Amino acid sequence: MYTISEKFTPKPCAKNKHNILPAALCEDPLAITEGTYSPADGPYPDGIKVTYTCDEGYLLTTGDAEHTCIEGTWDGTIPCCCKLLLNI
Repeated sequence: MYTISEKFTPKPCAKNKHNILPAALCEDPLAITEGTYSPADGPYPDGIKVTYTCDEGYLLTTGDAEHTCIEGTWDGTIPCCCKLLLNI
């Protein structure tokens, strides 16, 4: 059994030499069919935004075009690119 002396004052844990938690990184964003995201190369630190765009002849119909890395997780809904149909 351990006891703590009344004179004991806990010290904050050293997170790094500046006593700051390192920024969380997001994994690569999910790839979408018939589209891409930019920037395509990581790393993806907290706060960075990626923008999805559809290939030529396709239109983003559902989901969010922009996603932000927040504490190691991407926000938003994965977009879907659908083929444009032209009635001529």
